[in-house]
Amino acid sequence: MSGSKGSLGGCRHCGRELKRGIRFCSHCGHATSAGHKHLAAEAEKEHTVPRRAVAAIAAVFMGVVAALLSSLQIESANGVVPSLLMLAAGGLALGILSWPKPSRIFGSRPTLMDLGIGGIAGLLTFAIAWLYVLGLMSLQDADPEEVESLARVWWSVVVVAPLVEEFLIRGVAWEALIRIRTPKSTLLVSSILFAMIHGLNGGFWLEYPHRFAGGLLIGLVRLKTGSLLPCIFAHMVWNALAVFL
Repeated sequence: MSGSKGSLGGCRHCGRELKRGIRFCSHCGHATSAGHKHLAAEAEKEHTVPRRAVAAIAAVFMGVVAALLSSLQIESANGVVPSLLMLAAGGLALGILSWPKPSRIFGSRPTLMDLGIGGIAGLLTFAIAWLYVLGLMSLQDADPEEVESLARVWWSVVVVAPLVEEFLIRGVAWEALIRIRTPKSTLLVSSILFAMIHGLNGGFWLEYPHRFAGGLLIGLVRLKTGSLLPCIFAHMVWNALAVFL
């Protein structure tokens, strides 16, 4: 059947005349050439999103590992080099994710109630960590080590570390994970990554349980408020109490 002006010609399956640009035959439902191209493009897009998300998570993971290895050399998991490595990993992951809008990373603008939730979460995470460490010390019959000068550590522990770690874990990694996993899975995996960052703070595997618990609580803040800023505030409260008390 010859196609008239503005038509695509006949359907390859039923022979009905088709209008130009139509993707599926209205009579038999089979895809036209344009329909096949559209389906192929959609399939490629469907596979591209998970691939990019997995690659971004891998970049974050490698950044965490590199930060941990560097902390062995400088004897501080909150030093400049680990922070730069984590920021670099975050930038690489954002590039892999095609630079999502800032609102995808930082979430919505927090309310005062959201910040209050973050503050409460910070108190709870500190309480968990404090009780856990006290329990370990009682089992080992060990005295706490002398704390470094507050002037040396407060800015890196209370300010820099929460900003960098939350940006990487509950910002960039969270965005990559939520694209391919459920919110519960995202909460779980991000908490594992958060615990890994602190694994070489001196306690090695003993660091993981209370860091993981703290990661879960701060992750719940992200789920509840939909914003990264209350998570940063919770982390700052936790670290500030740990340093000054």
